Amino acid sequence: MGKKFSAIILAICSVAGIAALAKYCESYGIFKKLPEASYLTEEEEAYRPAYRQLSDKEKAVYEALYRGISDKKEFILLPYEIDGDTYSRVYCMLEKQEGQFFYLGSSYYTADKLREAQIVYRDGIDMADEKIAELENAEKEAVSYVDNYSGDYEKVMAINDYIVKNCEYVSGADMEYSPTAYGCLVEKAANCEGYAKAFDMIAADAGIESQLITGITDKGENHAWNQVKVDGEWYNIDVTWADTDDGDEVRRILKGVDLDVYPGELMVVLGESGCGKSTLLNIIGGMDMMTEWTMQRTQYWKR
Repeated sequence: MGKKFSAIILAICSVAGIAALAKYCESYGIFKKLPEASYLTEEEEAYRPAYRQLSDKEKAVYEALYRGISDKKEFILLPYEIDGDTYSRVYCMLEKQEGQFFYLGSSYYTADKLREAQIVYRDGIDMADEKIAELENAEKEAVSYVDNYSGDYEKVMAINDYIVKNCEYVSGADMEYSPTAYGCLVEKAANCEGYAKAFDMIAADAGIESQLITGITDKGENHAWNQVKVDGEWYNIDVTWADTDDGDEVRRILKGVDLDVYPGELMVVLGESGCGKSTLLNIIGGMDMMTEWTMQRTQYWKR
């Protein structure tokens, strides 16, 4: 009797164990056939400089996520089994660079190893199609404005000015869509990330390469801005800091500055935070663009 009872208990435990294992395997896609690796088209890749920096395996994962999120799938099979750190890097890059995916949630799932991604969407994903149409219409309106200008530099400044004049800055997460292009272009209220994502989208439509950059300000705050390619050279541009939220006014840094620097001269630039010290040095170093003024380098500036 005791042996029979033990056998029954063992059988029950085995069935329960098999069921749990099957559920685990299903959750992580272990028994699912992985799709073949594929990549973004040349046209899609042309205006995604961040994507071009990835390895072939990472590009394939990016593409799988890109297609799946475009279709608003909750589960997306990946072409490779990858570690959690690689997945996090690729997913976070995509979430920052693809401004049209405003309907992604603010968190994501990861694990030590992944074969299948589980995507978190914002509440009301069933209403996403309506909001997508609103964003597309707002994007077309912005592009129509930018198309009035010719040349990389003129288009970049037109994008900057359009966003500044049509969006109000809100700090933190004051509004649900503030860190998105939807918040910037449709709700017309966004934080720095929303500004940068909107800039990226419009720049791509205008045929200009751009990528969103994140970092920390000198006050220790998270911040987002853009790097943009103008006439073959890369520059930093920060639309957030160009916005004064004072009607249609665009902040002009270093207005009225007249400065001579001579060979061998030691010069100290002093000023409160935000007055333009770094901007001045970046312009001298060729990292930022100039507007409405000129800089002349003598023979002593030659490298």
